[in-house]
Amino acid sequence: MFLSILGSSLPVFPILWGLTYLTGILRRVKILDRFISWLFAHTRSKSKLVEELEAVGLAIFIAIPLPGTGVWTGTVAAYLFGIPWLWAFLAALAGTSLASLAVLGVSLGVIRLW
Repeated sequence: MFLSILGSSLPVFPILWGLTYLTGILRRVKILDRFISWLFAHTRSKSKLVEELEAVGLAIFIAIPLPGTGVWTGTVAAYLFGIPWLWAFLAALAGTSLASLAVLGVSLGVIRLW
């Protein structure tokens, strides 16, 4: 389980680097810069949990074991909200650990869904 948690959290740094690099290139085009600025502002206005609690909110978001709320999506959210890379990694590590424990608990019958 430790290796799966670590392996799930390791893509945080390459994703953040890739997003930084890609948006840096796209922002050179005026219309794309305006779109990216709008996208960031729109996203920030729609997610109060991550905006208010920052890394803790990000960890809670990642910990929800549902489609679309994992480490990759959380890393994109961390980038959009300007959460520092180390805090994004720690939030991903905490969130994926909590999600893994929840899934393990359900698998072992410790946590019952109904």
